[in-house]
Amino acid sequence: MQKRKELLIASLVWQWPPGQLHTLQGEVLKQLGYSHEFFQLGSPIPPQTDAIFVQGPYGSLLPLIKQLKEMPSSSRPILVYWFQQSFDLVPYQRVRRLVSPLFSELDRHFHSGGWARRNLSRVMSRVVAGKGARLGFLGDLLWLHRQGLLDVLALSSSYYSTLLAEYGISSIVVPRGYHPDYGEILNNERDIAVVWMGKLRTKRRREAVYWLREQLEKRGLTMHIYDGVENPFIFGDARMEVLNRTWFVPNIFFSDPTNELSIRFYFAAANGAAVITEPSPHQYRFVPGQHLVVSSIEEMPDEIVHYIEHEEEWRLISESMLSHMQTNLRLETSIATIMEQAERVLQQIRQ
Repeated sequence: MQKRKELLIASLVWQWPPGQLHTLQGEVLKQLGYSHEFFQLGSPIPPQTDAIFVQGPYGSLLPLIKQLKEMPSSSRPILVYWFQQSFDLVPYQRVRRLVSPLFSELDRHFHSGGWARRNLSRVMSRVVAGKGARLGFLGDLLWLHRQGLLDVLALSSSYYSTLLAEYGISSIVVPRGYHPDYGEILNNERDIAVVWMGKLRTKRRREAVYWLREQLEKRGLTMHIYDGVENPFIFGDARMEVLNRTWFVPNIFFSDPTNELSIRFYFAAANGAAVITEPSPHQYRFVPGQHLVVSSIEEMPDEIVHYIEHEEEWRLISESMLSHMQTNLRLETSIATIMEQAERVLQQIRQ
């Protein structure tokens, strides 16, 4: 087995230069003692790569997988996949198994499953163009598993881990992970009751977010929406400034409670804002009432008003969440756990 410092980890990115999440991933891998390079989708895999680290996905996997398929198994780097998206889950496991591959770009490209499913896949992909991407995430994972290419799968949701185990796919569960670069506490006046960050994406979420703002305005409170439409998305220093003026960041599912959306928890906490979220089956390492507020959408306005009127209760939750992340949910620990599994896989292959 190679020494850690001699292992080359190549991280896939979909944009250049890499965004914050991938930049921090690369920094942490180097801090852990690995050699590291980024490569952009469509570029050749760097020579002598031992493991490809995929965090996301934030675009297609097909150009990468085509390269891996063309390489001899004896010299192919392992695939380390930290899946950080949401599945749009169809009810019932058997139905999901049938439907998900229809939306899988990998399944379609490599013509899996016989002529009937190939033809149905082509028809369905046209009918639901642009709407089946999240069903495709599950289909792609199933395809990678069948092809023996899913060497290490990491998830941030125990719910998804249990679901994928039904298909025979093993995974490890690690938190998204806190990093100091996500923000800092500026001690600004908190003059914004609620900030929404991210695409509204669906009618359900759009109606819920607008309703919440309407209800808060009736109570004399301010809510800002940064959805890329009403206002531009916020990143970096702009996000830090806004969140340091904010009491709450809401977590509202775009379709149903199985959506995995925990990254906003970390950005909020790093800047001293509290999280208020719908109930979820995901077993994150947060205690309701201690680290965050769990509430139905209908009860969110009253919950928000309560905590603004009882600032010490709000502050206990906000500070407890940040302390918990800084102590127990660090990005370095999550990536180290993933790479420990990757090293075990490499050791088994190279024995």
